[in-house]
Amino acid sequence: MNKTFKKVLSVATATMTVLSFVVIAQPAQAAVLTSISDVMSNQKISTLSAHDILFTTTAGGGGVASTENITIAFPAGFSIDSLVGADITVKVNGGSALTVVDGDPGANQYGLAIDVQNMVLTAGSGTAVVAAGNYVEIIISDDHITNPPTVGGYNFSILSGNQGDAGGFIVPIDDSSDVSVTATVTMALTFDLDMAATTTCAETAAVNYAVDFGTFTIPSLAYSDNSGVKAICADLVSNAVSTVVTVVSTNGVNGLYSEVAPAHAFRSEDEAMSLGVENYGLCVADPNLMEAVSPFNGSCVLGTATNTVGHLDSAAPQTVLHKDGSVTSNAMIMALHLGVAASTPAHAYSDTLRFIATGTF
Repeated sequence: MNKTFKKVLSVATATMTVLSFVVIAQPAQAAVLTSISDVMSNQKISTLSAHDILFTTTAGGGGVASTENITIAFPAGFSIDSLVGADITVKVNGGSALTVVDGDPGANQYGLAIDVQNMVLTAGSGTAVVAAGNYVEIIISDDHITNPPTVGGYNFSILSGNQGDAGGFIVPIDDSSDVSVTATVTMALTFDLDMAATTTCAETAAVNYAVDFGTFTIPSLAYSDNSGVKAICADLVSNAVSTVVTVVSTNGVNGLYSEVAPAHAFRSEDEAMSLGVENYGLCVADPNLMEAVSPFNGSCVLGTATNTVGHLDSAAPQTVLHKDGSVTSNAMIMALHLGVAASTPAHAYSDTLRFIATGTF
């Protein structure tokens, strides 16, 4: 009786020991991948698309050790057979982009293998290892994966590491991802001349577009914004590719001219005005949002006698102002100058300056 009890007790003890061993040796369970997404560049049927796939390994999972795989199963209909390692980069937890090679990886690399619809990435050593809780980004460039030819939702699956951590996502494939948008902007170009007796331009009726230098004694200098000599103002609005404002004398090469015998045309040269030197010219005092163009872009301050002017005795229009791109330029100011020398004949002189705005659309 006693011997029987001891035998039973011995068997029971042995059984409990075995059961205890089995519980301790139980393998770790696979974890579910989280935060899974795939940003595509195009979701149109039968069209090439890039893929930017992200997922996060679970903190309690196994991660991806060296020589372990990340397998992404593409649904039937996606064509991935032309993929090569150079088409793909991998980032681990926001780190630097890791090179993907065809075949076995080296340190800090992933190796690529294509198995029918499965893209298999094998981790190398170093920075390619994915710790539990890290996130992984797999970037597949354009022009390598073709979308299915049929509209619908397509399920992908991911298997990460040897612990069997897994997850999935779905992407839509549409008949088109594109929406055509059109618009037409009308061409705009307005130009208005005005006059200014000071540094402020004022709206002026066309009949009053005139600059009167008055009567001179010799030698003498007259110039805009001095003793009532007006400046020329201009407002311009343009959405052209480029816009220019030109000037030409209707007297052509004669410029400021008198037909009284003996006929005389004022000298007109590109130079600084100087007392006692005959000269007739124009300079840009304020281009506003336009750009003054040579020879009219010299030193020019409204009300200053010795500004540097450009000549006005050309038979062809000369560009005074220029602007690339659209512009709204108000109150551009141009100053006229006249220098009378001791040798200048005593006549009445006149000229008409014609300003033209031209846009290239």
